[in-house]
Amino acid sequence: MRAFNAIARVVYVVIILGIVAFLVAGAVPANLEEEPLTFDIGAECEYPVSDSKETLKDNLRMAVESNEGTLTVLKKGTPTVYVGYLNPEDPGFETQLDTVVDLIDGYKTTQPEARVILVDEDEKIVRQEMRIIDSDDMTMHIYTEITITNNLRYALKDINIGLDLLNNNGSVDYRILKSLPTTIESGGKTSIPIDFEINMLNAVLVMVSGTDESMDLYLGIDVSGKYYFGLAGVSAYATAKFSAGDELPPVTMDVEENRIEVTMAEKLDDSFIDLPDDAEITIGDVTITMENDDVNGFSVVVDTGSSKTIVDALKEQYENEDYSITVVIDGGTAETFDMDKEQFAQMIEIIESMMEAIA
Repeated sequence: MRAFNAIARVVYVVIILGIVAFLVAGAVPANLEEEPLTFDIGAECEYPVSDSKETLKDNLRMAVESNEGTLTVLKKGTPTVYVGYLNPEDPGFETQLDTVVDLIDGYKTTQPEARVILVDEDEKIVRQEMRIIDSDDMTMHIYTEITITNNLRYALKDINIGLDLLNNNGSVDYRILKSLPTTIESGGKTSIPIDFEINMLNAVLVMVSGTDESMDLYLGIDVSGKYYFGLAGVSAYATAKFSAGDELPPVTMDVEENRIEVTMAEKLDDSFIDLPDDAEITIGDVTITMENDDVNGFSVVVDTGSSKTIVDALKEQYENEDYSITVVIDGGTAETFDMDKEQFAQMIEIIESMMEAIA
């Protein structure tokens, strides 16, 4: 989960950068003593007891980091039911966290539809930067909200927010989130949901597809809108980097139509992304093998094992509406995951871009 949490932090940073760039882009306030636009980012700390213990623990930890003071955990209802408290200044915080998670998990059998909330000393539900909806070894589903208050003389129209996954040379750029166009009236306030999934396989492929002497993952956010009856517009774009650092040995890439190999002589530090020592991902006729250990260093190999090209094999599976992949991590039990149609199409696009970059 460390990799997911790190990416969640970068997502939050890039959203802030994008919104700040949007605010600075030149809107005219109705009241010169007020900011033309104000914003708040965060989601209420409310969780279904059906969440996995790992997801509950990560969400509670991030909620504590997003707030000050002792937080109380309650089960929703009339009246609410006390579950426990979380005090990050307490030396026994980790024990508190484990106890609360175990108590919440205990409701799964007796009250599977129940939900819990975190409140402050005033019994007000607190907010956290981002809330993990669910995650597994392949994807992370994240939710937050951007609340914008419009102090302009006119309505803001067609507010759009898009989140992109980029590589470090810009040869891969695809959108993982696009919000619906939103209008915010003068003096009004609107919350725009930011609800998206990051597919770790695609993220790793993007990361290695643009390598030269570093391995970085870039996220970008695009914020745009119109005002003054739609005659004036504001658009801003911001990026943030999820980096493995600057002290890595050179990364080499060998690309053929039926085989791609990316290698680095040293292990990729787990502080960057929590990779297993080895993993094998099977996608129809395509096998993706990842290694990351002290002996062999880091490598990703995409191979059909035949003369069939990688892109043709993946497109064939896509046309058959089969988006399943099988994953074996550290020699363990094989697990099958279903990518959604868009994520599968993005994977094909990433690999095609890798081919074009070397051609």
